[in-house]
Amino acid sequence: MSSLKKNIISNYIGRAWPALLSIILVPTYISFLGIESYGLIGFYTSLSAVIGIFDLGIGSTMNRELAKRSTIVSKQDTQRDLVKTLEIIYWIIAIIVGIIIIFLSSFIANTWIKAENLPPQLISSAVMFMGLSIALRFPLSLYQGGLMGLQKQVLVNKLLIILGTVRGLGAVAVLWLISSKIDIFFIWQSIISLVGSIVFLFALWSNLPKTNIKSVFRISILFEIWSYAAAISLNAIIGMIMSQLDKILLSTLLSLKLFAYYSIASTVASALWMIINPFNNAVFPKLVELISKDNYQRLKNFFHEMSQILSLLLLPIGFILIFYSKEILLVWLN
Repeated sequence: MSSLKKNIISNYIGRAWPALLSIILVPTYISFLGIESYGLIGFYTSLSAVIGIFDLGIGSTMNRELAKRSTIVSKQDTQRDLVKTLEIIYWIIAIIVGIIIIFLSSFIANTWIKAENLPPQLISSAVMFMGLSIALRFPLSLYQGGLMGLQKQVLVNKLLIILGTVRGLGAVAVLWLISSKIDIFFIWQSIISLVGSIVFLFALWSNLPKTNIKSVFRISILFEIWSYAAAISLNAIIGMIMSQLDKILLSTLLSLKLFAYYSIASTVASALWMIINPFNNAVFPKLVELISKDNYQRLKNFFHEMSQILSLLLLPIGFILIFYSKEILLVWLN
């Protein structure tokens, strides 16, 4: 089996299982927490996606640069400095983002979110732990991008399966055995976010080329990559506006209960990304490799071939969700 096929299959298993598990567990979360508290989980999902714009294209740049530098012998020694440079910036952004969300938690609880039964103090506490969880989980995408660039995609997906399983089933256990309050749910998310980032940190650094020279922060690396990172960042902002603006606005326009129902429908529709993202993540490093080798004819053929395969995978499931949405929701939520 070629490395590309192996990466695509492992990506589908690694991304599909945590995503599928989170969808399967939605009725359980609602049973323990109630529909209004589940609305806060929907808000957390949207907030996490919005905060993703502060990635500034760094995660994708890490993926691209490690994929490129690993194929060019003269640049392999720069990989550790690249990771160190982007890692420091990423953790600074994560800390600032976490502090901002925690600082705004009272405003969000009392002004933004329209709850009917949940007390503002509980919502404020939940939002604080949302901010902590987002901040601690934020660097994971950087390390994941680095491992994907090194084409360690099987390893990435093994880790994602383990973390996704512990995150989902652990949340159910915490709600069952400790407390069914929503802030306890987000405390558990914060713990797993920290563990996940640490695990991926060690995984990336252990797979970089070994050297006796200490890795350092280099401003020169930022000048090399800024234009690509800026382009990716702009694309991410546009994507976030298209995919999350509705949820951000509705989270303050609707009651928390109605927003929870909207979040449920959005969760079903987002199942399409379970097909798109794993495929794209497997194909991207190969595209970078072909570009770095100036093999443009092969690049053109490969791009069209992959586009056709993705369309064949995506369209049937898309039509099923469109025409049988009521039946799917009935089976899922009983």
